[in-house]
Amino acid sequence: MYYRHFGLDGPAFGFVPSARGLYLSQSHREALAALEWGVLHEPSGFTLLIGETGAGKTTLVKSILAQNYARVRTACVSNPKRGFEGILREIMPQLGLPTSSSKLEMLSDFDRFIEQLQPSERFVILVDEAQTLDDDSLEELRLFSNAGSRDEKQLHFVLVGQPELMRRLMQPNLRQLNDRIAARALLNPLSPDEARAYVDFRLRARGCSGSQIFERAALEHIITHSAGIPRRLNVLGHNAMLLAYSTGAKKVDLKAARTAVKEYEDLLSNAKGFERVSPASPRRWRSFGLAGAAAGAALSGVVIIAAGANRVGNTGASFAGDVAVNPRTPALTRIFAPVINDIKQTATTKADASASVPNPSAAPAKPATLAAADVSTVATRPRRRLIQVRRGDTLQILAARYLGSEDRLKSLIDANPQLQNFNLIYPGQTVYLPADPAAKE
Repeated sequence: MYYRHFGLDGPAFGFVPSARGLYLSQSHREALAALEWGVLHEPSGFTLLIGETGAGKTTLVKSILAQNYARVRTACVSNPKRGFEGILREIMPQLGLPTSSSKLEMLSDFDRFIEQLQPSERFVILVDEAQTLDDDSLEELRLFSNAGSRDEKQLHFVLVGQPELMRRLMQPNLRQLNDRIAARALLNPLSPDEARAYVDFRLRARGCSGSQIFERAALEHIITHSAGIPRRLNVLGHNAMLLAYSTGAKKVDLKAARTAVKEYEDLLSNAKGFERVSPASPRRWRSFGLAGAAAGAALSGVVIIAAGANRVGNTGASFAGDVAVNPRTPALTRIFAPVINDIKQTATTKADASASVPNPSAAPAKPATLAAADVSTVATRPRRRLIQVRRGDTLQILAARYLGSEDRLKSLIDANPQLQNFNLIYPGQTVYLPADPAAKE
């Protein structure tokens, strides 16, 4: 494996959340403290952890689950998208309770379980990816939290989700649940110093330091383009090491780092239907109606953790093309081109063999044709183009640059309903030009 080439005893940058690889930045420490408070002491019945995708929320949840706190029983829901009944069916086996065909029977069995807890015991349900729950399921969770007849709540929920969950909780129809959430934590991206420490932490766990594997300029380039997101650091670090290994280099240089970043960002920037989530920043929180991270107090929180530096950086989006080995093919694709081409050749051979066997029951194939009007429509239909936001761009500037006038701003806004805040766009973000033949190339 490539990691042995660098003198490591295993891959440094893992992609499966694990408590073993938990690096505690200031923001992570405070978020973990909020989770521990919620699991052990919070009397309101709900704790909320918010963070961007890849920030380390699931890793913190797994760290909590690994603690085995005395007098605390836990269950984890990793796929809440199936709704409230799906949550019940996921937690019942974790308690050793039967999964009945009836939702009512499961609720009755769960009520009996709560009543049998000792007065000093509590049961905590950790719901990961909670932003995928619909409003009805969130309301059912609120009602479900009333289980038990004792004065002190023994059933507690920890909701872990992305920033859109915070925005949804501010809606009037969820105000009762929002008012019940007393303990809240915001998990922000790593600062540059924390990102360097994170990379060094991951490499030292495998027998080397960051300076032994990465040239300084290469590491700085990766950190800048990671926007402080640990998962993105993992991807870029792993890919840069793989590129260096493919050339026989013993250290990751700036060229390898730049190639890894460019291919990652190109992959993301061309992905169709991909809505980019920009790194958390004070401006980002304003799009949720907040003046800054600390303004989480507006959400009726009692315990609010808002620490860690915020970063705005490039995100990127998908490449497509032949995997033939040539200088224009992405470097990572060239590494695996022989394997990919073998797979393609096998698939082509099987398809040809299948096509050569006549099917007596099949009707004779008719050539596909298009009516003249259809051909004309296809030929003249305007195509939407993707552009990437540059540093300093606004939608007004983009309208002037690509559509000829700032007066075309409304048509640009109409072409980009996926933008959450039209006054705030980020470098590297994808913007659609309207399907307008007059748009400049």
